[in-house]
Amino acid sequence: MDARRSCLVLSLVLALAVTRARAGHDEEDVTAHSKHTLRTVALDNTDIRPSTLNMERGDALVFENHSINPIRVTFIDPPNMVEKIRCGLIRAKANEEPKAPWQLFVWEDAKLTATLPPGRFASVCSLMAGTYTYTATPVTAGAKLPDAGGLLPEKAQIVVK
Repeated sequence: MDARRSCLVLSLVLALAVTRARAGHDEEDVTAHSKHTLRTVALDNTDIRPSTLNMERGDALVFENHSINPIRVTFIDPPNMVEKIRCGLIRAKANEEPKAPWQLFVWEDAKLTATLPPGRFASVCSLMAGTYTYTATPVTAGAKLPDAGGLLPEKAQIVVK
């Protein structure tokens, strides 16, 4: 598993070196996020830590899935999040083929969602100032839909200053 994670991280770093993400109206090299403070959200089957994450607009958001199963993260608030989140690696539709294996985020009914595999995932999205509420639900093995009996807290939030 460590070799698999190392390959995934190496692939991500190499891809980030040649890919560009769009942040607002200005082009920003996605490797620029590596120069910013990392803010980490740890997920497992029973907990989201921290339940409220405070970060600056330029900070890089990292999700760590400590579970052995994928966890589906769904941003549910603010209602205008499509205007407040900038990212060149978000797929416009769930049925759109990802251009890269780490292109996990997708817009579904104006909500940002991703099914995060076990391990660490760094977002290269830029969040404008505001409060973002999200849910995290374990996905059962072999199932495409989240397990309704998840033990995670109902909601958590990210506050961007």
